[in-house]
Parts: sequence; C-alpha cells; structure tokens
Amino acid sequence: MLTSALHLAGFRGVTAPVAACLGQAWARSLSSHAQDTNTYIQQALKELNLPQRFEKALVTPRRELCVQLTILNDNNEIQTFEAYRVQHDNARGPYKGGIRYHPQCDLDDVRSLASLMTW
Repeated sequence: MLTSALHLAGFRGVTAPVAACLGQAWARSLSSHAQDTNTYIQQALKELNLPQRFEKALVTPRRELCVQLTILNDNNEIQTFEAYRVQHDNARGPYKGGIRYHPQCDLDDVRSLASLMTW
C-alpha cells in the first residue's frame, strides 16, 4: 500500500524496503520534536526499570517563556517576532540551552532542545 502511495507521489520504482524506510521517515516528520525526545526518556525509564511516576518529572520543563518582540527595522517597517526560552531542569547545575530566534522555530523545537541539553 505504501509503495503504491509513493508511486502516486512520483517515486517510481521504489522497492518495498525503501518504501518502508520512507514511510518511517514520513511518519517521523509528522511527530513533534518534543514527543521524539520524550520517547528516548520513556525508553530509558523502561530499560532501567524505574517507576512510571518519574516520567512526568523528567519530561516536564520547569519554565517556558514565550514573548513577542516588536522592532522597527532599517526600512522603517514594524516587524514582530516570536521568541521562546525553555528552562528544563537545573538539578545538575545552571540551565543550559533552550533559546532560539528563528522564523521557522516554534515552542516544540525549543522544548526538545532544552530537554536534550539537560540529559
């Protein structure tokens, strides 16, 4: 079924194993970065046989800040940008990472980065 869907999308001559890999990549691109990061934490908890109650504490950030920054650019146009800061956990020292200023970046991306920099 996936092979025929890929064929319709313009991928001609795709073998079944390649179709399976592409299907996984497509499914992965539909999930969020924070969900992907939390999956690693869940797998680690399972591997270490730790109780499920630790999961919420490990995946929940301590603080999230979303701001809108309005500026007057060189062309005298007013532009508004969104900015995010996520502080995940400071149990091992000062907060690290979790700041991004980019038009294609969203809160989900910053949550994932803050978590990855914590663990």
